[in-house]
Amino acid sequence: MTGLEKAHTLRKQGGIFGEKVKEKFHHLAIEDEGRLKNFSIREHFLVKLFTTAKFKEIKKNNRYNDLLMFHSENKYLFMAYDQMKLKELGRIVANHEKRKTETLYHDYEGKLYELLAEAPKFTAYINVLYHVMGYFSKKLSEDEKQYFLGLIEQYRQNVVPLSSPVGVLQSWVIRFKNAYLASQTFFNPYPEELIEITDSGKGRNFA
Repeated sequence: MTGLEKAHTLRKQGGIFGEKVKEKFHHLAIEDEGRLKNFSIREHFLVKLFTTAKFKEIKKNNRYNDLLMFHSENKYLFMAYDQMKLKELGRIVANHEKRKTETLYHDYEGKLYELLAEAPKFTAYINVLYHVMGYFSKKLSEDEKQYFLGLIEQYRQNVVPLSSPVGVLQSWVIRFKNAYLASQTFFNPYPEELIEITDSGKGRNFA
């Protein structure tokens, strides 16, 4: 894939060297091979890998409109990671100080790595689900609303995976032809062929 650098993984025997690599290059998608058996850890690893790869790709051309589109398309994905840092990234892109594009990319990149440093909490995902539902709330029947809210509650209780409420949202995106939401990486942050259902059983079972 264009602009996608080789995935970085550290085997369990990495020892002191592996820890030093993680410490120095914490902003890169580096992860222990064994830990990637966990669904949530693997999900975070892939999101971080493909998001940073896309950023590096647009950074090569140094165009403001590319940065603006990147930020727009990642709005709800970034909201799931850190809502405050999303706002900080938004202020960088707004560029009220009229700074050079090179400076914008530099500042944005640093803040992006901070945002992607830790995996999202499931409560942050729930916040995004409510936000996206807001686009359709006036167009839905009461039964549809209650069904979706029930799915969110089931996700909160770790009964169903995140993909259950997200799948409903995607169906509404198609049904109501919402082009803005259709472009959101929140729904497909990395290629579908990399999605795996199995999980090691450690930590939260579903994203």
